[in-house]
Amino acid sequence: YYEPVSQLLTALHEDHSLRDFQPYYFHNCIYDHVYSSARMLRADAVPTGDVLRKLDNHWKAVIVGDAAMHPAELLQPDGNIDPRRTSSTAGVTWLQRIASHFERSAWLNPEGPAYWEADTCRIIRRLFPMFHLSVDGLTQALRALVGARV
Repeated sequence: YYEPVSQLLTALHEDHSLRDFQPYYFHNCIYDHVYSSARMLRADAVPTGDVLRKLDNHWKAVIVGDAAMHPAELLQPDGNIDPRRTSSTAGVTWLQRIASHFERSAWLNPEGPAYWEADTCRIIRRLFPMFHLSVDGLTQALRALVGARV
């Protein structure tokens, strides 16, 4: 999903809609570390807890992913598909921490809503408002992130 996300961020930056932007990368689910580069090398690892401490609750969090992983990757400690990147904290716990830390957050899913009934996607949809990674979905997500509070 690099290309559509790159186009989105370039457009937002050029439109001056983003005051500041801190990108982090992950594979399938967020665990103890996220990465400052899409290469996701160990040298690029940033503790997820440090990101939450660095960014106060007024930041807007947008997570991009299809939310379709093996249930163990989301729900179990050490569920990461990559055995070199173990985490004693389940991915869903990190997602709950992120969702509760930021006042506003959204999940952009490149797959259409017809694919959102997978078990892991349903769980993630309970934590984050989910929008399709499309022009209409982005419009809805931006309204949710910057619109008036209800």
